[in-house]
Amino acid sequence: MGLDKPDGFWYDEALSFSVAKESFPLGILHKLYTQDFHAPLYYFFMHFYSSVIHNNELLIRLSSVVFGVFRFQFSTSLEKN
Repeated sequence: MGLDKPDGFWYDEALSFSVAKESFPLGILHKLYTQDFHAPLYYFFMHFYSSVIHNNELLIRLSSVVFGVFRFQFSTSLEKN
């Protein structure tokens, strides 16, 4: 699956993680508004998740996979209704 990249984070992973490390919620919203305008839900999730897993690269990558699966399931359930 490629979750165990030995050279550290990819650029987009590092950027997402740096946004998530900002203060909640205003620091995250400010960084997204001034630098990279995206919906903040993922970054809010990562903010709290990263404090629980203590910056473990593999678990940070795994969270993106899990978040993507839940997003797919949510989208599919909306489509059925």
